[in-house]
Amino acid sequence: MEIQYQLDKFYLPKTIHITASQDEDKSKLARISRRLKVHNPSISFAQLVSEHKFDDLSDDEYDKLFAVVSRLNLLFMDPETGKAARYLDIFSLTVRLLHEYMLNTHCEASRIL
Repeated sequence: MEIQYQLDKFYLPKTIHITASQDEDKSKLARISRRLKVHNPSISFAQLVSEHKFDDLSDDEYDKLFAVVSRLNLLFMDPETGKAARYLDIFSLTVRLLHEYMLNTHCEASRIL
């Protein structure tokens, strides 16, 4: 597989796609992708909250856990509906992680802002 991307005028990611290499079967990769699902961690977190699994934590400890889960939940947000998905296929999650990485990690040579 290959990473294909376009950059905007600030050299930040405009589009990112994972595509099949020349010798790979696109339909086979699509079938694999649909089976490899990563579940949104905020759903299991909410379940644990409802089961009172965090009752022994201090407010500060709980707030830190909640902040982490909230940040992870952002990866699962559907930009069209504004709602979080229950899961993403592995390729979609990888693309979203790549996008966030490119937005937030720079070396001096690529830093223009």
